Amino acid sequence: MPDFWTNLKSSGDMRPTLINWPQQLQNVKDQYLSRNASIPAGVQKDAIQNGWDARTSRKHGRGWGMSFHLDASSKPRWFMFTDWGTHGLTGRVLTEEDLDRDDLPDEERWGRFENLAFTKTGEKGSLGARGQGKFIFVAASQENRIVYDSLRCDGSYRLGTRWLERTQCPVVCFDGDSGRRQLRDYCEDIPALEQYGTRVMIDKPSAELVKAVRSGEFARLIATTWWEILRNYKVQITVDTGDGSGALAVTAPPEMDMPEKDTALHVVLLREHLPVKVGRDTYYIAKLHVAAVKDGPVQDDVRGIALQRGGMRVMNFGVPHIPDDISSRLYGYCRFEEDLDEEMKKLEDPTHFYVNLGRGVGRKVREVIEKEVQDFAEKRLGAPGAPSDDATNRDAAKRAMLELNRLAKSLGVTLRGIGTTGGGGGGGAAHPIRVTYGGGLLFPRSGSARVNYGESLKAESLCVANDLPHEIHIKVKVYLVHKQAGEDRVLLEKTLNMKAQTEETLAEPFELRITRDEFGKGEWVLKNRIIAMARVKVGKEEFAKGKIINEAGRRFWVEEDPPEAGLFEDVQAREFQPPDHQLQHRVRSGSVADRRILEYNTAHEAYQSIKSDSERVEDYVFERACMGLIEVDLASEKPKLVACPENLCPSDLFVAGAAQVARLLNTHYGG
Repeated sequence: MPDFWTNLKSSGDMRPTLINWPQQLQNVKDQYLSRNASIPAGVQKDAIQNGWDARTSRKHGRGWGMSFHLDASSKPRWFMFTDWGTHGLTGRVLTEEDLDRDDLPDEERWGRFENLAFTKTGEKGSLGARGQGKFIFVAASQENRIVYDSLRCDGSYRLGTRWLERTQCPVVCFDGDSGRRQLRDYCEDIPALEQYGTRVMIDKPSAELVKAVRSGEFARLIATTWWEILRNYKVQITVDTGDGSGALAVTAPPEMDMPEKDTALHVVLLREHLPVKVGRDTYYIAKLHVAAVKDGPVQDDVRGIALQRGGMRVMNFGVPHIPDDISSRLYGYCRFEEDLDEEMKKLEDPTHFYVNLGRGVGRKVREVIEKEVQDFAEKRLGAPGAPSDDATNRDAAKRAMLELNRLAKSLGVTLRGIGTTGGGGGGGAAHPIRVTYGGGLLFPRSGSARVNYGESLKAESLCVANDLPHEIHIKVKVYLVHKQAGEDRVLLEKTLNMKAQTEETLAEPFELRITRDEFGKGEWVLKNRIIAMARVKVGKEEFAKGKIINEAGRRFWVEEDPPEAGLFEDVQAREFQPPDHQLQHRVRSGSVADRRILEYNTAHEAYQSIKSDSERVEDYVFERACMGLIEVDLASEKPKLVACPENLCPSDLFVAGAAQVARLLNTHYGG
């Protein structure tokens, strides 16, 4: 009897699944932003990662380098980066039949660059893991277009292009002289490649990328990400900002030239060949190197412990329960031996900005590092003793919540209206009466609403605009709200008579400096409110005197990272009272309609039996959170996890829900 699926494939009616490519690209952007990584940070990291993986001198990196170059025009036409000392994008232009295999040979570099999610999974020592990083280059283009070319190690030349359309992301390539003619047609000012290697040209780079390159931020991102290969391999990485000063070499940050013994300025922790036990297996941290600066805080972009892999900083993380006056002075890095390096690679997400330290070997690595640094802080730096079980368990519960939020988002259960970097700046038409920040309200670091003491929020100006065709009489109030304390502080209050279609400057420039005396830690909102001082008509709506016409705000966090986006905004330990005393958990509404809070019952015998072991507490809370997620999903209008729940009787619904909980747990523990 003919096979059903074979018949379908041979019927001639088979169609490919269409992809909404603009949304796919937005998903890539969102992944980076969810890791507090800006688009410029992603561009430099993936560009160098791709080039470093392709180096011909694998052991020593001899002859390898990369240059970044911004067009000198006021509105740059391109931003390009070029590597050398590499194989170039070798291989054929692959067909669908070529790609219909488990993986691609090493030499098919062109095919892996042109297509999505094809990588050489068995290649040890490579930094790439998912094959999606190239799309950050497309995302960095205002027009979602890139041009790329390569002079390969066999002497052949090829040029390719990629751009986005609604339902497709086409690529076109040209070999030899045909490719060189296409390059001249694209831009006569760009010279032909003279060294073996690869070049990518981001067409009409985004304003964010241009600003980062011209301000020096881009070079600093390279320095803090790639300090290890800059220092140890003496590789050449340059940035030409297009201002006429030429290509400037990037050097490792001086902070990372760390002493190995105590000095007049540093107290040092150095551990090598540090065991990490996972079940019956033992892996090793090659080097844990931490320094405490005696005379003040270190820069925010090197603060904490850097997890290094293959010469690249993946992420920094801080150790909990160390006082701020000590943790602000701590920095360093952790490097892994080969087997552990490969295991950690499996826990790294596609952005290369995050490692899951909540499960398996990642959890054990985190525990070893935290213990070493906690002991160092107590014995050498005067930090208080180990945290109480309650504090340790709160941290464990929070890790479980963050992991559940990550998993829920990957399954499509994350609800609308959740953000990490503050309000304002959303889509839709601008309000005709509004407060504006000239040049946009600028935060100290791209992609994050964290502001540390001594830093500022800035704008070229603070203005109020009236787009109405008639005069208005209004009061403008700009003030601050501390979310935890409920504190209000007025920055500016002014009554104005504004003529039709005018703008009035309230402050130029605008700067909000964050000082230790005036700002407590935690979440703040910079709010503005416009109040009618006489009856005014805005469109079809009328506002009487004293009514609020328009109100908006921008959130920021002082000395704290913004909470990660997720369905659960908090997890809380509670001793449940009757009639809920037999429940292990419950879910209640959060601060906004689309978010929830998970509470777990500390009086329940199941929790009491494991409360002395923070690792088991983390697992316990994660299991409770999985069940809470099913409850939230079933209560939503369009459940994602249980199909057609309205058609199931209670017992079947229970079975279906339990199966989904098992699926979530298997995804978490099984990878």
